[in-house]
Amino acid sequence: MVWEVQYGIGIRRFSIFFIAFIREINDNEDQLIDIQNELKAKYDELYKKTEELDRLIYSISHDIKAPLSSIEGLVYIAKLENTQPGLDKYFSRMDSSTKRLKAFLENVINYYKNAKFEIKTEEIDFDEEVKYILENLTYMPNFSKIKFLFT
Repeated sequence: MVWEVQYGIGIRRFSIFFIAFIREINDNEDQLIDIQNELKAKYDELYKKTEELDRLIYSISHDIKAPLSSIEGLVYIAKLENTQPGLDKYFSRMDSSTKRLKAFLENVINYYKNAKFEIKTEEIDFDEEVKYILENLTYMPNFSKIKFLFT
């Protein structure tokens, strides 16, 4: 009775209001659960598509690139063994086409790798790198005849 007088509504009205409020909370909770389920389904779909893309890139990098390299090698051998002067231009075109296709595949693979992983930058000590490379080349034939100029 005190509550009725103080706030001006009856206990019956308050009960109806309170029940409506609880129902609205339950409806909102149901909507939130639906949204969470939808989000999980979209995540699962995205994960599946990412795995498919991984398999495609793997296929490109192995199943297509290896035969292309074989073709490139065979064209090279054919150019070396060729005795007919008119065929040189065809072998050169075949070689050029395989190199372009191989470069395209490399670009696709590199783009995918760069898009998938975070690129980390780091400082390079070029003096140290050049020193390391030159040390490894020291024992190559005629290395001593090469003159290096550093500025």
